[in-house]
Amino acid sequence: MPLPPHVLELDLRIENAGYRVHLSGSQADLLASFSSLRSLWHFGRLFWPLRYHKPQGTKLHIAWRGFRLS
Repeated sequence: MPLPPHVLELDLRIENAGYRVHLSGSQADLLASFSSLRSLWHFGRLFWPLRYHKPQGTKLHIAWRGFRLS
C-alpha cells in the first residue's frame, strides 16, 4: 500500500504559563507569531535546545509585531 505524500499543514496555538505563540504554515515554511516580547523570550528559552530537531529543509520564521526573522 503506498504511503500518502509528506505534507505538513500547521495552524496551532500554544499557551503555557500565560504566554502564547501561534504556529502556522505549510510544507517547509513555518511562522511562529508571538503575542508579546515576553512570550517570545519564554518560548525561546524552552525551544532553543530543540532547534536542530526540526525536519530537514524546514524554515522557521519568527514574528513579533512588525519584526520578522528567518
